[in-house]
Amino acid sequence: MIAKNEVYEVCIEDLTLEGSGVCRIDGFAVFVPLTAPGDVARVKIVKVLKSYGFGILEELITPSPDRGKDPGGGCGVFRKCGGCSFRHLTYEAELRLKEKAVKDAFRRLGGFLEDPLPILGSEKTDGYRNKAQYPLALIDGKPVAGFYARNSHRVVPAEDCPLQPPVFGRILKEILRFLEETRLPIYREENGQGIYRHVYLRQAPSTGKVLVCMVAVKKDPPKIRELSERLSRKFPEVSGVCVNVNAERTNVILGRRWQQIWGEPELSDTLLGVELSISPAAFYQVNKPQAERLYQRAFELAEFRGDEHLLDLYCGIGSIGLTAYGKIGRLTGVEVVPEAVENDISLAVDTVAHLKTILRAADGRPVKIHIKLDTGMNRTGFFAKGDGAPLDEELHKAVELIEKHPNLVCEGIFSHFAVADEPDGAAFTETQYARFTETVEKLRALGLKPTYRHICNSAGIVRFPRMHLDAVRMGVTLYGCGDLDSACVPAMTFKTRVINVHTLKKGESVSYGCTYTADTDRRIAVIGAGYADGYKRCLSGKGYVLCHGKKAPLVGRICMDMAMVDVTDIPETAVGDDVILFGKDGDERLPAEKLAAWADTIPYEILCAVSARVPRVYES
Repeated sequence: MIAKNEVYEVCIEDLTLEGSGVCRIDGFAVFVPLTAPGDVARVKIVKVLKSYGFGILEELITPSPDRGKDPGGGCGVFRKCGGCSFRHLTYEAELRLKEKAVKDAFRRLGGFLEDPLPILGSEKTDGYRNKAQYPLALIDGKPVAGFYARNSHRVVPAEDCPLQPPVFGRILKEILRFLEETRLPIYREENGQGIYRHVYLRQAPSTGKVLVCMVAVKKDPPKIRELSERLSRKFPEVSGVCVNVNAERTNVILGRRWQQIWGEPELSDTLLGVELSISPAAFYQVNKPQAERLYQRAFELAEFRGDEHLLDLYCGIGSIGLTAYGKIGRLTGVEVVPEAVENDISLAVDTVAHLKTILRAADGRPVKIHIKLDTGMNRTGFFAKGDGAPLDEELHKAVELIEKHPNLVCEGIFSHFAVADEPDGAAFTETQYARFTETVEKLRALGLKPTYRHICNSAGIVRFPRMHLDAVRMGVTLYGCGDLDSACVPAMTFKTRVINVHTLKKGESVSYGCTYTADTDRRIAVIGAGYADGYKRCLSGKGYVLCHGKKAPLVGRICMDMAMVDVTDIPETAVGDDVILFGKDGDERLPAEKLAAWADTIPYEILCAVSARVPRVYES
C-alpha cells in the first residue's frame, strides 16, 4: 500500500493523453505529470485513492530517450501552465502516443480490426495557432494575462506563448500597459468584481490581420475606445476591435453579446485557395497549415469523380465543403438553421446575431420565429427588465430587423420559469410573469403581433393556471412524472432482462471493488443494463428493481453494461426474465422519482439519462 508524502523510485511505463506518466507501485497505478515512458525517477505521492494515486516528480534519475533536449520546448512557464501536456517530449514521441491512442480507440470502442492510416504530423510545431484566449488577473496589484495553471483557475502570466504568432504577444503587452496606466478594474472570479475579464485574439494567417476582442462584464466598458484607438495606431495588423459582453458568474469565457468598437467585424482568410469570412465567435481550425494538409489528404483518398453530391454536416463557416467544391458536382452545407427553414420549423431566437444567421439561411423564404425573453433565468434570451425600464437595446434591434424583412414571421414570444416547481417560488414566478407580460405589451406597441405568448412549463401549468396565456410547454408531466399532480400516471418504463443467475456463497463478493459481501448464501441475477445505458452508477447498493412484480435489491457496483440484484426471495427468476428498472410491473410500481431520491437528483435527470443505445418502443 502506497502512502501519501512518501517518495518512491519508479520506472514510468506509459503516458496518458493528459500528459501524465503511469507507473505501478505495489500494484497501484500512479499518475505523474511531466514524466515520459522510460524515465527512472523519484516520485512523491500527493494523493492516494482506493486503487490508484497521484504523484509529482521529485528527481529524474535516468531520463527517457523520448524527452526533448529542452524540458519545456522553449516555454518558460511550461511546468506551471496547464495549456500544454507534451512539451517535455520530442515531437516524434508525441505523435507515437497520439497514434497509439487512436488505434486503441478504433479497436476497443469501434471494433475495427484494421489499423487507421498512419498519423500525419504537423510541419510546424510552434507559432501555428491563429486564436488565443488570455484570462486577466491582478498579481501584486498589477494586471497580468496568460493561461490557467493545471487544474485551477489561477492565472500563470505568459505574454509570449511559443504556440501563438509573435504579434499576439506584442498586442497583449500593449493591452496590459494600457490597463496598468489607466488602472482599469480587472475582473476577479472569486467575487465577481471588476470589468475586464479576458483578451481574445484571432488572426487570419494568409493576411496577418488580427481581430482584438476584450471580454468585459458590460457594454461600453471604460476607456475601450481609447484602447481601440491606441491598438489601431500602434499595430497595422489590427483590423478590428470589439467587446464581448459576459456578465455571468461563470468560467465560460465568451458571453452572448458582441459590440463592435472599431474597424472590421470579421477576418478574411484563404484556405486552399478559397476565401472565407471568420467572425470572432466562428469555429475555424486553429492550425491552418495542418488543416490544409489534412483536407487535401482527405480529398485525395475520396477520389472525387466530379459528379458527387457532398454533404458538409455541421458545416459552420463551410471550410471543408467550400474547399472541396471545385472537385465535386454539388455541395450542400447542413446546419440546424437551414434545415429548419427547409422543413418549415419554427425557430427560437435569442440574439440579433442569431436572427441574422436565420436571415442568411432563409434566403428570402418565409420563416417562423419565436422570440426568447430572459425574465430571470439568466441563460439565453433578450433581457426583459420590467418595472417600467426601457426596452432592451438588443431587443429594439431585433424588432427593427423583423420590420425590414417581411419573410420573418413572429409567430410567438416566450420565456421560461426558473422556480415555479419550488414550494417558495411563487414570488419570483410572479416577478417573471410581470416582466414577460410588460415586455410583450411594449413589443405589441412597436407593431409586433405574435400569435402565441407562452411561458408555462409543467410546474407553471399545474400551479399557475392564470399564466397559461396562448400556449403552454408541457415537459416532465408528459411522462406522468413529478410531484406536481397526483393524477399523473407514469407513462415510461425502463426495462431489461436477466442474463445470468448464480449462487453467491457466504463470504464471497460481487462486482468491482468487492463492495458487497454475502453474509449467507445468496442467489444473484445479473441484468443487462449499466451506466452506459443510463442506469446510474451512483444507484449501486441503494435501491431495487422489479422482477416478477417483486423487489430485488441492487448489490455490488453497477457496471458499464451490467448490474447485479439479489433474487434469493424470488426463486422463479430465470435467464430471459424481464426486469423493470423504473416503471410498472404488475401491481407494483417503481417510479423514476424513487430512483431520483436514491441518486440525490431530480426525476428529469433519471428520464433523460436513458442513453441512445437503449431501444425505444412506443405504444398508444
